[in-house]
Amino acid sequence: MEITVKLFPTLYAQAAGELPTGKKLTISLSAALKSQPTIRDLIGHLGLDEKKVHQAILNGQIVRNFNHMLKAGDYIYLSPPIGGG
Repeated sequence: MEITVKLFPTLYAQAAGELPTGKKLTISLSAALKSQPTIRDLIGHLGLDEKKVHQAILNGQIVRNFNHMLKAGDYIYLSPPIGGG
């Protein structure tokens, strides 16, 4: 199963392993994760600290439940908490 992942720059810097340069990456989850992976599984697979991921935007919809199942062809954007003032 392949999905496209886009990470907020600070998360990209924290991700484990060798990630390709660029803003988006397409990864194959079938070999690395269970047959029906969740957003939580993806976060762990990328080596990210789940506490630093505030929300996921999955196929254009905000998803805060990291137990949401992923499917082939999904496009997901992970972002940390963002503040300003």
